[in-house]
Amino acid sequence: MENRNNGCHPMNVRLLPLVLSLVTTALHAENWSNWRGPLHNGSSPEKNLPASFSKTEGVKWSVEMPGASAATPVIWGDRVFATAADPKTKKQSALCLDRRTGALLWRAEISEFTTDGQYSNSCSPSPVTDGQLAVFFFGTGDLVANGRIDQGNLAIFLNAVNWTVDRDRQLSIPPRPVEKFQLTLSAADFARLRYTVLLGVPGAALLLGLLVYWTRRS
Repeated sequence: MENRNNGCHPMNVRLLPLVLSLVTTALHAENWSNWRGPLHNGSSPEKNLPASFSKTEGVKWSVEMPGASAATPVIWGDRVFATAADPKTKKQSALCLDRRTGALLWRAEISEFTTDGQYSNSCSPSPVTDGQLAVFFFGTGDLVANGRIDQGNLAIFLNAVNWTVDRDRQLSIPPRPVEKFQLTLSAADFARLRYTVLLGVPGAALLLGLLVYWTRRS
């Protein structure tokens, strides 16, 4: 799917953390569930909102984002959902932050992003949420909901999308992460294991050999 963002306002990486902070501060009670807010016109019914801002004034918190995005962060309850295009990894991500502190709660890398080479990229579509499900749609055609995002389901979903749109070269099965495993044995357990290996296994092989021998003789 071709990404067209002619109507989007450019936003660089330095401005994005500040904007997130301002939105979070200004809309303390009202949810901002979609692009242009609850009234779909960029306004809020909240009263007594801050009228002036700076890097230190009217800001509750600030957080550095992985990269640029022209999408509107959406807010529901104590969650802030946003998108970002990371220039280091060349990946576009869906993110969830804590509304109270700005702490990153989770981040899901979706796919490689596209850009017009200037200000706009495929992270420009804004996410939406109803408080139960957050949906992210990217300009590359990737549509992801956070209800069942994990490593296995995400891989199956993206492979299905790539196969559907004939992007066979992007089909891949990522390796499963290595899980650390530690075996703890007491002295008695270790002694039993040693005798089992030294005596039990050879004894079992000897009994099996004798059984085969007597079976063939009879």
